[in-house]
Amino acid sequence: MRELRAKLAVAKLGLAKANAMDSVRQAEESAKKAVSELAEKLSTNADKDLDKALKAFEARWKKTRAKADAKKVKAAEKKATAKVKAAAKKAAAKAKALEKKALTKAKAEAKKAAKKAKKKIAAKKSAAKAAIKKAVGRPKKAAAKKAAAKKPAKKAAKKAAKKVTKKAAKSAPKKAARRGRPPKAAAKKAGARRGRPPKKA
Repeated sequence: MRELRAKLAVAKLGLAKANAMDSVRQAEESAKKAVSELAEKLSTNADKDLDKALKAFEARWKKTRAKADAKKVKAAEKKATAKVKAAAKKAAAKAKALEKKALTKAKAEAKKAAKKAKKKIAAKKSAAKAAIKKAVGRPKKAAAKKAAAKKPAKKAAKKAAKKVTKKAAKSAPKKAARRGRPPKAAAKKAGARRGRPPKKA
């Protein structure tokens, strides 16, 4: 009986040991499982967190980049505006210079035209003076002929006028002698006419 009890005790001890070892294996397996599950969970969470972090970083990066780009665009717009203003100012100055040049050119041309017109007028005046001098100095043949034709007519008119004046002068003393006392010559002529005529007659 004692041997049986001893064997039973040994068997119980072996069973207890086996149970203990089995619980250790089970604990180890459960720990390994928990660790693997945790690792898998952490990996999944890491992927999710990475996506979140990437999205947050992308948003922050895009925001920062947008601000930087806006500053660059504003600076470029300012530069372009200044460039356009400078070009417009330069073009206005060039246009003003061209207008001034055209105005001075037009004035110079007007002066030249006035000088030419004055020269033409002076030339016409000098030609007219020369023609007058020529006409006064030496008449043309036709003019000479006309003048020669006019001179006899003038001379004839003068002769006729002289004859008329002479006749008038002759008739005037006779009338005066009739009215007043006749002169001696007139009296002699009257006496000769009244009396005997001379021998020659």
